[in-house]
Amino acid sequence: MQWFRTNAFTLVLSGGVAVLVLAGILMWQFSGKEPQPQNSAVSMAPSAGGVNAARGEAARAPSASFRSISVGELSEMLAAKDFTLVDVHIPEQVHIPGTDYLIPYNEVDTLMAALPDKEAKVVLYCRSGVMSKIAARALAERGYTNVYELDGGMIAWEGAGMPTLPKGTVASFVQ
Repeated sequence: MQWFRTNAFTLVLSGGVAVLVLAGILMWQFSGKEPQPQNSAVSMAPSAGGVNAARGEAARAPSASFRSISVGELSEMLAAKDFTLVDVHIPEQVHIPGTDYLIPYNEVDTLMAALPDKEAKVVLYCRSGVMSKIAARALAERGYTNVYELDGGMIAWEGAGMPTLPKGTVASFVQ
């Protein structure tokens, strides 16, 4: 570790960018940090047992979770729609047919006003999935228990050849 800190600048100057990157990867790999999970379920809950024995860390208080769903899963859900579908992207974009509201991802209070039942199923989407994940996490942190977001957003939806509605066809809940 000390060698890396001392010689990193010299490696960059001497054209050793690849070596520097490799050294950084190796250093990260053996640093004891675990990579974040890449699955579709996003959870911020602590590990089972309350303590991560390998690192001796105390458990965090249970926190919020939401679930990322695929285009196929959302398409199946829409066939028997029993949820509120919200486009959280700003600025406004084209929409998924069946969208109930257009509410900006950063207006959580407005989103909560549109969804008074914290147990009701809600699906959020945006253009790429970034804004919908932010909004989903914010709702889950405020006690919403049935929150989903479209993984890949409208990019994935349109990429799968799914139908869209033009801008201006979905009611905004913003008052």
